[in-house]
Amino acid sequence: MILLFFPLSFIIAPVFTSENTTGMDNIILSSKKGQGQIVAAKVGAVSVTCAVTSLLYFAGTFIGTFLSFGTLAGAGLSIRSVLSASQISMSIGSFAALTVGWTIFVAIAYGAVLTLISSKLKSQTATFGIGILILLGNVIIGALGTTIEDALRACSKSFPCGKISKKAEERR
Repeated sequence: MILLFFPLSFIIAPVFTSENTTGMDNIILSSKKGQGQIVAAKVGAVSVTCAVTSLLYFAGTFIGTFLSFGTLAGAGLSIRSVLSASQISMSIGSFAALTVGWTIFVAIAYGAVLTLISSKLKSQTATFGIGILILLGNVIIGALGTTIEDALRACSKSFPCGKISKKAEERR
């Protein structure tokens, strides 16, 4: 997914910051349509960009997968045949479509957050950097696990204080 969201960060970062650096924001915001319609048009353009980029990403993924296997024979199978612990009763194809729809929604939400950041900051680089930090934060949170126990176990393996406490326990 980072391959999808990384280019979005680069594309969305200059939406409002380019006007701040040139001073055009004062002219646009003082016009009749500047405060409402132009801002709404930019937010709409970002949303469409995120949706189209997501669709292109998944179209490329689908074409690559289809060319590799040459068939979609397993798309009608139950998702439980792949994920035995799944509580969802739908086909693999339906689950894939649901995943694509959810990812497009998340991409649009990510674009809205970056647009808000872009409107508040005056630096395109800072906006891009914050967007990448948001992505990396989500990757780190995902790597920690789904329970607090998993997160604490991952932290104890990563930080020296966890190793010291293990050695202290062995001495006891």
